[in-house]
Amino acid sequence: MSAPSLLSRLGAGLRRRPESGVNDLRQAFTDRDSSAPPDVCEAVAVRRALPFLALAALVAALVIGLTQAGGSGGGDDGPGLSLKELQRAVDDAPAPIAELYREGNQVVASNPDDFRRRLRQLRGHPVVVNVWGSWCGPCKLEFPHFQRAVQRVGDRVAFLGINLVDDVEKAEKFLETRPVPYPSLEDGSGGITREAAPGTKGAPHTVFYDAEGNRVMVHQGFYSDVDDLLADIERYAIRG
Repeated sequence: MSAPSLLSRLGAGLRRRPESGVNDLRQAFTDRDSSAPPDVCEAVAVRRALPFLALAALVAALVIGLTQAGGSGGGDDGPGLSLKELQRAVDDAPAPIAELYREGNQVVASNPDDFRRRLRQLRGHPVVVNVWGSWCGPCKLEFPHFQRAVQRVGDRVAFLGINLVDDVEKAEKFLETRPVPYPSLEDGSGGITREAAPGTKGAPHTVFYDAEGNRVMVHQGFYSDVDDLLADIERYAIRG
């Protein structure tokens, strides 16, 4: 069952008996033996109230959790796009970008010198670099947004991944489920990430280069919405 439908059912149940939990809780404190000492009365009342307090806490936690999972814009919401679909979307990319995409959906051995060389080869075209890892939950959440973004603008903007301190087998297994038409550079030491996004820690990060090869902006953290990602690509990479 989806989060919205489950939330709807929970809400309907709560609307049907809005006072029942409150009344039960109130009764737990009022329905007690008045001849007993006050501290005993309070202890009995609290004991009776505990199940209702626990239920209220459980419902609140469930609603909050489902709201965050279902409404945050996080990306893991289906099978996503296939590699063939994405490759068709970038068929008309200019030669330097097309050359980069020939290694699409792979984790390739690299180092900081190789990264700088690739950026030089892409001069004349905006570049978006995404630092990610298969160990990183937020990285996985935003991957569908990168799929959509490269589908939209990947024929005029070069996309490149940096796979940070990862198990390559696990990274490649993840790419089987969330393919992208661009390669990811293996960064086992973190040196490429320090070159691309100096001063950052962990992942994800997204780095925007203008067509002249200048690093314009580093976005730290994940993108929860593809429109936000596309807006930053337009602002920082395409317009520079």
